[in-house]
Amino acid sequence: MLTHYFVVSGVCLCLCLGVGQVHALDTGHHADLTVSSMTSLGFQVTPARVAQLENWLVDYYSNQPLVGLEDDLAKLHFDNLVTPDEIKAYWGHLVNNSKGAFEKAATDGDALHVVALLGMSLHAVQDFYSHSNWVEEHMLSDTGYLTDTYFDNPIVAAFPTLRTGRYPNSNPLKPTDHGDGQPSTAGMNHDAYARPRWNQAYVFAFCASRQWVQAAEGWVKGVSGGDTVWANAKALTLSASDMTDLNNDLEASYRLSEYAPGGHWKGIGSEHTSEFVPAAAAFAASSDSIFVDHFKEDKWHKALTDGLENTTIPSSVAAMPIVSHPFVAVSVRTLAVQELPVGVLESKIDVGGKADFYAKVRVGDVWHIESMQLDKSSVSLHWDTLAFVPEATGSVVIRYELWDEDGGIAGGDDQCDIYHKTGERAIAVTMDLNTEVLSGDFTGVHNLPSTAITSGGQTPDKDRAEVKLVFSRRPLIP
Repeated sequence: MLTHYFVVSGVCLCLCLGVGQVHALDTGHHADLTVSSMTSLGFQVTPARVAQLENWLVDYYSNQPLVGLEDDLAKLHFDNLVTPDEIKAYWGHLVNNSKGAFEKAATDGDALHVVALLGMSLHAVQDFYSHSNWVEEHMLSDTGYLTDTYFDNPIVAAFPTLRTGRYPNSNPLKPTDHGDGQPSTAGMNHDAYARPRWNQAYVFAFCASRQWVQAAEGWVKGVSGGDTVWANAKALTLSASDMTDLNNDLEASYRLSEYAPGGHWKGIGSEHTSEFVPAAAAFAASSDSIFVDHFKEDKWHKALTDGLENTTIPSSVAAMPIVSHPFVAVSVRTLAVQELPVGVLESKIDVGGKADFYAKVRVGDVWHIESMQLDKSSVSLHWDTLAFVPEATGSVVIRYELWDEDGGIAGGDDQCDIYHKTGERAIAVTMDLNTEVLSGDFTGVHNLPSTAITSGGQTPDKDRAEVKLVFSRRPLIP
């Protein structure tokens, strides 16, 4: 039986050197970016989730020394490029490598291979905007988010100060290092939403992901029969057993990311060693899915990574498409969460201690899961759900749920009551995208901390908590 490590007895070593040491955009943000960019271009949910898993496997196998892929996969994090010419060389080789890889998959008629390559290559694309000073080299707008990618703006791409962060970090940490992912200003990364200018880097990564997917479409369709392969990739279906494996692998990706040292789903606060150890051991001992096999055994990633370390600028590079982004960025920010008092005979939210809060936020049809905060009855947060809604829709429905995590070895999670009406636990509003006016459970404009909504559950409902929320939107500026 093939497993995720060569030997299960290596789990303890992998825990010491494992996913807690990642040097990438936190995996929850990679997941959201991959799914949102692909579905915005017509992909069904199943292929988008396959790409999400392959994107995560870049991080996972970047940090597992027993598998031997870490040197190759280190190349897909866009680190250690300290001049604009080095960055230009990397982009050139990544584009040319990817074009060849997608063309080969199309020639083979392999739609799953196309989807897997999208997930793997998008990891590097997204990391550039998080690991470089691309954001800092721009004069940011007060009215919206900028959308120009590396390929759209040759002037910024040629700035002599453009660079990516060094990894591993120096000791002590230097401003030009990648950084440690904590909510400080040290280092260059924008990996988690507590980091400076995370939101603008995230928008750049979304726009760049859409551009990359459309480039891949052109590469695939440029091959005889490629139109059919691309259509099959967008509507990819899986067998029942493969769908089960996909769900299990994605659940493992979530648990390992949130429980890892430092917390790497969407920022700090979720590290949980006693949950991480059995989750890592279970994933290590499980049989490899076809998705893992293609990554680990077939090494599909090597078509992307071979030669990426070459600092010679290619003599020719495939052109990238010009892409418009007719979206509005909708933000649901959580400023604070706290448990509410319980009666004498009433159980607390978490009977074993303090709550382990996390939020599920649906904007339109897309759910976002925010980072769990372990064992805290009251927290001031950095949760920022950033979603992209087509501007032509005019309005969007938003649902906010607060949960106490009992997952992993502790069983099912509990939804907290954060709304005053008996029997209703969540908050549901509709935002007018032009005016930011809310309707539904709350009305009016609540787009600043000074006008934030404060909402809490009331008896007789159980598991009561209070949240403080800001709902806003900003346009994407062409």
